[in-house]
Amino acid sequence: MNAPISPPPLPPASPPPLPQTAQATWSQDELNAYLDRPLNTGGVPMPGTEGLTLRDVEHDILKGGRFIIHHWCVSIILLTFTRTTPVRYFRSWQSGFGQAALYSVISMCFGWWGFPSGLIFTPICLWRNSRGGTDVTPEILQQILGPTRAQNVLSKAAPRRADLAHGLLLALGLLPPLGLILLIILSVR
Repeated sequence: MNAPISPPPLPPASPPPLPQTAQATWSQDELNAYLDRPLNTGGVPMPGTEGLTLRDVEHDILKGGRFIIHHWCVSIILLTFTRTTPVRYFRSWQSGFGQAALYSVISMCFGWWGFPSGLIFTPICLWRNSRGGTDVTPEILQQILGPTRAQNVLSKAAPRRADLAHGLLLALGLLPPLGLILLIILSVR
């Protein structure tokens, strides 16, 4: 009998994470050299961090920058597939509305068609995107900075602001199916 095949491990974020035990023993020069490198994954800059060093990312997170994933849903009659986008960094002045809108439109057009899962998962994807996506900043920072420094940065970070455009996106996505359901209920009576 064949053993189950596990997916290959993800490439580590570069620069490599600071070892927790070594954080106190790093000299200031070593720490500065570490923080002055770009944030690369698989040899290329992580999306959204192009031109930034790890130190720049830290400073921007303090102003409200975040690592975000968005959600999307596609249905084919009885099958419904929900997926997430790759992690992307949105700087403190970016809302991420364009990416949230793109994946919400995909879900609005192709997510509702699965029964019953499409009717369940499409509103969930729309809700998550309307909240600005899923914030994975704590997990990413722990990988690249170590738990102690990540917690220190996050404790001082400004909260991410809610965006009115994201809320309108949710309303536009949910109104057509809710109107259709209401129409069906009224026509049955």
